[in-house]
Amino acid sequence: MHRFFVPRDALSENAVRLPEDVSRQIARVLRLRPRDTIALFDGSGYEWLARIDKVTHRKVVATVTERRSPATEPTVRVTLTQALLKSDRFELVLQKAVELGVHAVQPLVCNRTVPAQPSQSRTARWERIVREAAEQSGRVRVPAILKPTPLQSAADPNLGAAIVLWEGERSRSLRSVLRSLCGDEACRINLIVGPEGGFEAGEVEVLAAKSVAAAGMGPRTLRAETASIAALAAVMYELGELGPQRATGQGWSPAQGPGA
Repeated sequence: MHRFFVPRDALSENAVRLPEDVSRQIARVLRLRPRDTIALFDGSGYEWLARIDKVTHRKVVATVTERRSPATEPTVRVTLTQALLKSDRFELVLQKAVELGVHAVQPLVCNRTVPAQPSQSRTARWERIVREAAEQSGRVRVPAILKPTPLQSAADPNLGAAIVLWEGERSRSLRSVLRSLCGDEACRINLIVGPEGGFEAGEVEVLAAKSVAAAGMGPRTLRAETASIAALAAVMYELGELGPQRATGQGWSPAQGPGA
């Protein structure tokens, strides 16, 4: 079933008029027809099933038939603080981080980042990639992309317990650091990953001075994008987010209205 992110006001009534860009995709790309069923979500945590009633090149009208609350969102909040990478590599990290359940992505500016700051068009493309990854992976919330921050602000306590991946750390693994920070209970994690070429020694010292725990990723040298994806998957596994699917929320009948 095809899924689409829509603005919250699009679901104010049982009869839903989809935005023009979504309508165009349904009509011209996917070639869906009346009576086909689609899934809609607006980032609120719910998902709506809707039956397509009318399709034109610019307008698709559908009727909501069911609201449900899929258990696809992690119970833990993991923020990925990722140093800026070359565009294609950073975009790959964004896509896979969303699929794995990241709560938010914090772009990081440090000495070896390329480019130093993203353009407005680039950030708009990031937002589209994150939204499409949420659609594809069945999520009902769209992770936030925060404003780029300098290294000195990477260990924001509001983002959770901070862990920096560093190839120079040989004694503490990611698993051991996670267990020391979280114990048997879920916690918020801020996973900090460096740029191509890694952090400079002085940058690691800056993070250590802010009580950021360093963790190694084994004896092999990983590319920055590989380290991010592998580490995020390891964190989610260790915190119990890659196990059996939890039960879904209760369904909803059309008589209750989409906002019920």
